[in-house]
Amino acid sequence: MRTSKSTSKFGVAGLALVTALALSGTAYAAGKAKFASPEAAVNHGLGALQSGETHLAIQAFEDAAAVDADNVPALYYLARIYADNSQSFTDHGKAYGLYMRIANAHTNIDPDDDDRAPFVSKAMTQLALYMRNGLPNHGVKADVAQAAGVLRHAATFFNDEDAQFEYAKLQLRGEGVPEDKSQGLYWLDGLAQKGHTGAQAFLADLYWRGMHVPKDPTRALALITLATEYAPARDRVWLEDAYQNMFCGAGLGVRKQASGAVADWRQKYSRPAPLERQDRSGLASIEPHVTRTCSNGESVGPPKRASDTTGKTIETTASLPQAAPNRSQPSAPGPVMQGNTTGFGVRDAGASTLAPRR
Repeated sequence: MRTSKSTSKFGVAGLALVTALALSGTAYAAGKAKFASPEAAVNHGLGALQSGETHLAIQAFEDAAAVDADNVPALYYLARIYADNSQSFTDHGKAYGLYMRIANAHTNIDPDDDDRAPFVSKAMTQLALYMRNGLPNHGVKADVAQAAGVLRHAATFFNDEDAQFEYAKLQLRGEGVPEDKSQGLYWLDGLAQKGHTGAQAFLADLYWRGMHVPKDPTRALALITLATEYAPARDRVWLEDAYQNMFCGAGLGVRKQASGAVADWRQKYSRPAPLERQDRSGLASIEPHVTRTCSNGESVGPPKRASDTTGKTIETTASLPQAAPNRSQPSAPGPVMQGNTTGFGVRDAGASTLAPRR
């Protein structure tokens, strides 16, 4: 197995947090367990989250971690709760420590056969974002280079799409890694073709502004339309803001051409989405209702939500751990498709220097 130096040394502040969390778990374990097994506790916690009883979810996840100190799902869901800014339990120091605890212990588990791998890759991605920005109140200094190393490992070893997305953005900007616009665009395009709504929206913004790629309002509007159709509810507001800006700034001709491209791309590149679920991180999946108009008073009807065959609203859940992918189909972006209505227009950058493990 390969090792990742970037995930083995997190500094004194990080180690202190892990030690504190471990001691907390030991103290909790001295009490009487409330559930038949750690798995039962995790399931109870997930049910509590879906019912909006976050305090009960925390207790259940803590109980699971107390009985099984290496219960990755319990630790991960606790971290997601503490990282959520929308409720009263926010504690980014705890979230950082929990993500790091997961990453330190499981950096090189088998991504093909270990059911914990999706949780580990998501934990590493979130840990890297904390590293990139730092947590001054908790003694964690921003370290973009270290964050890039963690993202690279999650992107290549675990094939984590969110990590690939974040790493590609660092490549475009030359932050923490050598600037490589061609490679960054290549990865963004591959992700967009696989239905990653963040990558679709990011590319849409690049095409709209003509940054790193030729300015192309038609592609921009088509991409942001796809992203808005399939985005999780928690991302709808900012995506609809972007859609409104592009829709209102586009002429009728651009809108018509974009509509045609969307019809074609929707069949080729939109990710099959499961039925909507409450975000198990504790982030409520609430459908925003915003009336939007252009400056001239023209109504902006945001793209309708994608629906399954029953007509129910569906959500993508790319930010949540999923079952390990079938490795017979590599998740690295393949050769980029060309043409005005058959691809997103980014040229193939050649053999990827970030090819994931196979």
